[in-house]
Amino acid sequence: MSVIKHWLKKHYHDFATDEKCLQRLLDFIHKTLIPSKYSALGEQWFHIINTQAKNEENRTLVYCERMPDPIEPKSFHFEDFDALEIARQCCLIESELYRKIQPKECLNQNWTKKKEEAINIKVMQSK
Repeated sequence: MSVIKHWLKKHYHDFATDEKCLQRLLDFIHKTLIPSKYSALGEQWFHIINTQAKNEENRTLVYCERMPDPIEPKSFHFEDFDALEIARQCCLIESELYRKIQPKECLNQNWTKKKEEAINIKVMQSK
């Protein structure tokens, strides 16, 4: 049983990305564990799931303590944009794509196999 507790605490993304799996676990908790002598365990798992779900919803990234001031272009012609500012904006866009990659997408070089196995890695590769 401690394996599932560890899985919930350390690898919640597996449940967050698979509604069917999460629902089956919740059904098991409510229909099997809580009505049995293992109700404390069921409540503990349910609490972990709620905590992890809230953490997923409230997850924010702090890029740095203070964002640098943008470098304003003199006009809106491409040649007038500062190279550093273009690089900053590209990094922000790429970081959003990179954050979407789930750990299971990196297993067994899934990006070289089925398309649906590593969608976010494939998106990064296409950029």
